[in-house]
Amino acid sequence: MKNCLLLLVCISSFIFAGTVQVTFRVNMKMQMRRGNFLSSDSAVVRGDFQIDAGDVNGNWQGNRFLLSDPDNDSIFSVTTHFSDTCIGKTYNYKFVMHEVWEPTPNHLFTLTNALHQELTAYYFANDSIFMQAVINTINFTADLGDMLGTSTGHFNSNQDSINIAGLDWDGLGTYVSGNRRLTEVVYPPKRFKTTLTIKGPAGDSTKWKFRLMPESLFTNGGWELGEDHWFKFRNNGDTITLPEMIPNYGSPFIGFNGTALFTCNMNNAPRNKYNGELIPVNQIGFVGLKGGTAKLGNWGGNWTTNDTVGSSPSLIKLNDNGINGDLLANDNIWSCLVEFPELIPGGKIEFKYACMYPGADTVNNGVAPLDNEGAFGQNHWINLRGAPASIVTNQIWGLMVGVISGDNSTTVADFSLGQNYPNPFNPATNFTYTIPVDGNVSLKVYNTMGEEVAAVFDGFQHAGKWNATINGYGLSSGVYFYTLRAGNYSGSRKMLLVK
Repeated sequence: MKNCLLLLVCISSFIFAGTVQVTFRVNMKMQMRRGNFLSSDSAVVRGDFQIDAGDVNGNWQGNRFLLSDPDNDSIFSVTTHFSDTCIGKTYNYKFVMHEVWEPTPNHLFTLTNALHQELTAYYFANDSIFMQAVINTINFTADLGDMLGTSTGHFNSNQDSINIAGLDWDGLGTYVSGNRRLTEVVYPPKRFKTTLTIKGPAGDSTKWKFRLMPESLFTNGGWELGEDHWFKFRNNGDTITLPEMIPNYGSPFIGFNGTALFTCNMNNAPRNKYNGELIPVNQIGFVGLKGGTAKLGNWGGNWTTNDTVGSSPSLIKLNDNGINGDLLANDNIWSCLVEFPELIPGGKIEFKYACMYPGADTVNNGVAPLDNEGAFGQNHWINLRGAPASIVTNQIWGLMVGVISGDNSTTVADFSLGQNYPNPFNPATNFTYTIPVDGNVSLKVYNTMGEEVAAVFDGFQHAGKWNATINGYGLSSGVYFYTLRAGNYSGSRKMLLVK
């Protein structure tokens, strides 16, 4: 018996010698009071610590570090071990419930030489205040002046509708009543209004968007482009009249008939948005394309490889084989030509790339795994205007940079490059440029070391006034320069990204 006990002691000493014990903790009390989380539910912690804590599958993924609440005090925790060789290293981590990540910045901790390091029990999403429910009345007004009409892509008030979507998307227990459909008023002309009553937590915020119906007649499934609008709850009984808004649908909506070349450069150390890990560019199976018009799949499917099959796939495969618009095979710049042979609703079209490589379809627990380029609302976009036309796009994975097709029917006298606005910016900024003659145009972004970080446009372009947008998602804070080269002209301007 003594020999057995001695053996167990030796084994125990071997296992725990040279290790540091760390306990991750999260306070779920507010999420439980809001009805977002049950005591029987589970949460998980993920971060860049996982490999050092023994997770052979990698960082920022999986459910190895499940949290539990054995004391029933709403504090969920999990304990793991690190080698003492990791002492002094600083790690990032976040908590995840129901595959919903905390929307707040990463939590940080530095591994110390303490035998047991118990981390702060942060409230999930830093949500620590339970707010009493209030009732607010909201007046909405939409200006559809540039969209009204009876032709394809326009808004016909006799058969189409514009609605308020959302206000109850955020799991806050909000309740919305009233007619979500806006109705046209006599004065001011071309305005549409509605009033909704909403019940929710005072001081908190909720998201919404305009949506056009029927969805099949409009690009992006009728959804307004860009990021969501926010409404902040006020005092109980308050009536809030929101400023008159022009929905972000791209204006004017003009039918498009032409071809677009989509290219995605994978040479910029691309990362998977879900876990932040580098994509193995030498093992890419395909790069896909999905967007907000029927020719780009209308955001349909589930962001899996199944989306690429069938006669009308919702995820279009790009190629790196020197065909279908691809200029050079095996250069890790993936391309495809998309034809729009018939008039379709024009205006701004949002789209995003996907990347399939070994293991990519298992990330995020297999839920929309190939939606792995950018976060929600962080999309590339082009503007389909005019007919006939040809548009060339040049994107770098993760840099939401795009050219807007401008008015090439306008005669301009000189080359020019406008200053971006806003400046400083975060995350997006816009600027205009003009070219007086048809020809090859290069519009690129450089850092202060003179290194190219984004090719906004590089190809043939018609004379006219053009607009460009740059989204700094994927770029670090700092000074950048954007340079226009066309013909004998070369111009450059400075911009400042502040995150």
